[in-house]
Amino acid sequence: RDELRGELLKLLKSRKPGLREGAMIVAWARRLTRYKRPYFAARLVEEYRDGDIVFVLGGKAHPRDGEGLSYMQQFKELEKRYPNVVYLHDYDVVKAKQVIQGSDLWLFTPFPGWEACGTSFMKAAVNGVPSLSSRDGAAIELIEDGINGWLFGVDLRSLVSLSDATAAKVDELEYAEMKSKFESIASKFLNEKDEYA
Repeated sequence: RDELRGELLKLLKSRKPGLREGAMIVAWARRLTRYKRPYFAARLVEEYRDGDIVFVLGGKAHPRDGEGLSYMQQFKELEKRYPNVVYLHDYDVVKAKQVIQGSDLWLFTPFPGWEACGTSFMKAAVNGVPSLSSRDGAAIELIEDGINGWLFGVDLRSLVSLSDATAAKVDELEYAEMKSKFESIASKFLNEKDEYA
């Protein structure tokens, strides 16, 4: 883990030389589209700007997904604005392998009921990286909350339109729970490494 983490840190420092060695590396990387809720990662970045946490944002949008393209722009702006954010706009298979293997925490945030399965949290899990995940896709089958990762949010069994007022309410409730769990997880990583492991 230390060696793989070091390789990722080397990649990140090639883009942001001032990153702290002992900082917690938190990753959100996948296709940028609304139902995967990249805006959850963006909100966390805005709230945790200190050097104790490094955010790795990665991914591309489909060229015809205007909203997805705007998320790419937002991620790039976050990288420019904050010294603890690296956006990998050129995220590919090689970089995905490095990010997944070297991160300390994987964020998996799809809107409940929209992710058919999801595989990024699985790839993280087989590499010993726990996920903080919404209750969607196969995450509810693989992650045992507080044992091999953390779950937040509701387990919706009916499809909610993302443009519906209900979706906005679900987002607010789920973000609040995710943030609370994230604070606890980050505190454990930074202050009780053995317990985190």
